[in-house]
Amino acid sequence: MLKLELDFQKNPEASTWPGWLLLIAGILLCADTSVSYIKTSADTKKMEQVAYNNPSAANGPFNRTQARFTEEEGVKAFEIVDSISFPWGEVFSTLESVQTNGIGILEFSPTPGNNIIILRGEAASFPALLTYIAGLEQTDGFYDVYLEKHEIKHGEPQSSIAFALSAHWRRQ
Repeated sequence: MLKLELDFQKNPEASTWPGWLLLIAGILLCADTSVSYIKTSADTKKMEQVAYNNPSAANGPFNRTQARFTEEEGVKAFEIVDSISFPWGEVFSTLESVQTNGIGILEFSPTPGNNIIILRGEAASFPALLTYIAGLEQTDGFYDVYLEKHEIKHGEPQSSIAFALSAHWRRQ
């Protein structure tokens, strides 16, 4: 039977060469990683400088000659930018500041490039509609408010007037 050694405080002479070998390997790995990082940074700066000075010479996954787009796509992109930059808060707060007794706005269609909005809705009476148009004209946000079309709706308990207004707005 083998003798069981349970004395853990006993310090046998252990060999230290595996520890030193592991330390040297770690230092070499860090040095190699540092050299690779410095070389890659220099290469990246050189390629950025070449691409900045001569965009057609940049050979990469994104080539400027392949980035052409049609005029229709350009127009669509500008429309999207215009709709994103539309001052929704200003226009809605101006619309809400106008008294709307007897008026119901059903549709709001902006055309940002022309600074025009189209309002479609229903009015209880002509005086209410004319008062609403005058109220829009008196605001600081709208000018040139026109009644584009109107139609009297019969057949309901009370007749109403369907209308479409166009108005220019001032960007503030």
